[in-house]
Amino acid sequence: VEEFDVAWKQFCQTGSPKLYTYFMQLPDGQPVQQGVLDFMNRLDREIGHYYSRFNHLDSIKLNMLIEFARDPALHSTVKFEEGQATLDGKPVLSLENIPLYSKNETIQRLIQERGLLEEQYDQIAAECRKRPNDSSLKLRRSEISREIGLLSDQLRQLEGDLLSVYETVTEKLSNTHTSYWEKEALQLVDEGNYEGAKAILRDQKRKEELQSALRMAEKGKEGVWQYISGKRTLIATLKATGLNQESVQEITEIYEEITKLAETHRIALDTLYEYAEFLLNQRQYEKGIAAAERLLLYYQLEQETPQKDWGSLLNLLGILYSENHAFLKAEHLLREALEIYRRLAREIPSVYEPDLAMSCNNLANLLNGLNKKKEAEQLYREALEIRRRLAQENRTAYEPNLASSCNNLACLLSSINQKEEAETLYREALKIYEKYPHLLSNAQLLRDILKKFFRK
Repeated sequence: VEEFDVAWKQFCQTGSPKLYTYFMQLPDGQPVQQGVLDFMNRLDREIGHYYSRFNHLDSIKLNMLIEFARDPALHSTVKFEEGQATLDGKPVLSLENIPLYSKNETIQRLIQERGLLEEQYDQIAAECRKRPNDSSLKLRRSEISREIGLLSDQLRQLEGDLLSVYETVTEKLSNTHTSYWEKEALQLVDEGNYEGAKAILRDQKRKEELQSALRMAEKGKEGVWQYISGKRTLIATLKATGLNQESVQEITEIYEEITKLAETHRIALDTLYEYAEFLLNQRQYEKGIAAAERLLLYYQLEQETPQKDWGSLLNLLGILYSENHAFLKAEHLLREALEIYRRLAREIPSVYEPDLAMSCNNLANLLNGLNKKKEAEQLYREALEIRRRLAQENRTAYEPNLASSCNNLACLLSSINQKEEAETLYREALKIYEKYPHLLSNAQLLRDILKKFFRK
């Protein structure tokens, strides 16, 4: 308490240091000392300072890692990959002691299924070495490799969704505007109790509170914001526990409700971007275009929309139009996005060069499909040059994207009969794919291409 008081006084006077307070979650039945309860009550009610509960020291480490990465001066990226928290592509913390990860039944099931398949793959690979001419064994090996790749893709998606929900937890728990019921749900998510959190966030009392807030003009906006915030947390929680037909339908209905609220009250308009992105992933392109176009209208009305937000929206809308076969509209939007990223990358290369490479790649994909090979090749080469440079600085973070650029350019070169350079790029991509477990299915596809169209 004394240490906190000294730090709190300093913070009130100067705005620093940042304060983070953690209390250990005691085992069931073990009483909490009254002095600790008094301190917690003081933090909560008198000071309005958020504190976290934790079961294992790794929870504090992960929380601090996320906070560090939020500092814009660091330009750092945290990801969940293969059961590790990585910082700029480098593993720094195992997730095995993080309840959010270890108690996620879908992730644990996928890990177990992939492990069994990997055992089968090793056994068949050993048989293939003994019987190298057995085509049925080779076919089964390829099938298992693809199954492993599919499971790895699902795991990677889930780990990404899990990071998003964890970032939501850490951000919203410390936000003084977050409602008490959403904080209760977020704490349950942090403890790995997903079903308990869903029950709170689905409770019909939330809608009653919204209607009550709307009747009170001075609290209406905050009440709407809290309702939207809680529903977005429910969406993140549903994604983190695995999507199926039922959860996709529930998420769609939630987005339909909260995007209307956001537009009516002109708050949390980025919900429209999230919805459009979700619809893209669900291949509901026309609905996605409608949501993104509505957000574009608000951006046009708002003079101070950040350029990065413009770039992201134009890029998303361009991809939606492309997938919906409106290619001319898609090309126009993707060119606009590319110009924005070029400007941003000139201003702050370390932050925006990855986005620039992504934008080059997206436009090149479209132009290649439209048979505008020359410009597509130039853009693929520009993306490849950027990603090759980024991979030299941080191999783990950027090598998968580098492999993708090698593969894309190789496909184009092969189509215009530049076989020698195409083969070199395919082999470079293959060498990278073979290094990462979640990319083994890509590696198998490239082996098949090299075997079929190029020399051994």
